[in-house]
Amino acid sequence: MRQWALTELINDEQAQFFRDNGYLRIPGAVTAQELQQLQNDTQGLIDYGAAEVRTERGYQYYDSTVTGEKILIRIEYPVHRSEACKRLMGHPSMLGVVEKISGRDFISIGDALVVKMPGEGPQVRWHRDGGSEWNGTPQNFNVDTYLDEAAEDTCIWVIPGSNRWPDEKAEAWQGKDCEPAAAGAVPCLMKAGDVLLHDARVLHGSPRTTAPQQRRTLYYWFYPIEVVQRFNPTPGYCGRRSKFLQQCIDARNQSDCAAGEVPFDYRPCIPGDPPDDGPVSFIYGEHGAWMREP
Repeated sequence: MRQWALTELINDEQAQFFRDNGYLRIPGAVTAQELQQLQNDTQGLIDYGAAEVRTERGYQYYDSTVTGEKILIRIEYPVHRSEACKRLMGHPSMLGVVEKISGRDFISIGDALVVKMPGEGPQVRWHRDGGSEWNGTPQNFNVDTYLDEAAEDTCIWVIPGSNRWPDEKAEAWQGKDCEPAAAGAVPCLMKAGDVLLHDARVLHGSPRTTAPQQRRTLYYWFYPIEVVQRFNPTPGYCGRRSKFLQQCIDARNQSDCAAGEVPFDYRPCIPGDPPDDGPVSFIYGEHGAWMREP
């Protein structure tokens, strides 16, 4: 039975490529069995959200440019809504990649399921998830797990190296229509089960699509604690978020997904003592705020 090494998904050369270019595709990161569980769970969430406009916290829609109807584009807190998504958050090799790039002291600050619905996926204009406040190391990045194929007509495009641009240079592109050829962008072509790392500072986007295929992506945000501390988080925030991530690791270890795996040994250095009042909610907004005014 296979035993996963904690950093085997990427080597030093790949990690450096990510630091230099702001993105990295990791093929085949999720096994077929786990992928099927994720697809089943997330399709149920999407079917529920698409049947009518839901008012529950986390369901997000946009107005169709064709019909004017509300089209589902995003569901926050999939880890709260799905056991398979919770188990994926505790994936030892995924967390090993985070540790390799960001160091041992990190937390997850959020999760979301983003979907391009069949027939109409909105344009996502060029943007960064963060600016110069994220400069330097350790990096701040998303771990994006693809549950469906992303071809040229549904994938995101990135401008390689823009993660290292000064804000002034990036500002010239942010908010503009995503026209990949004009920007010298490259497509992030993905297969179901692949993982994409993208730096908070890399310029990325996607053109509007009418492709008949659905595209689902799970976004998990992992940030170094030392960086979060720069933004004056709510007292106890990092402790609650570390407990949350440990709960995901524990959930995975108790499932059939963990067969043959070496569990991730998560022991971050937390400013102050982590809370000891039992399990914490999986809805990250209830953990406090990681970014507050000084």
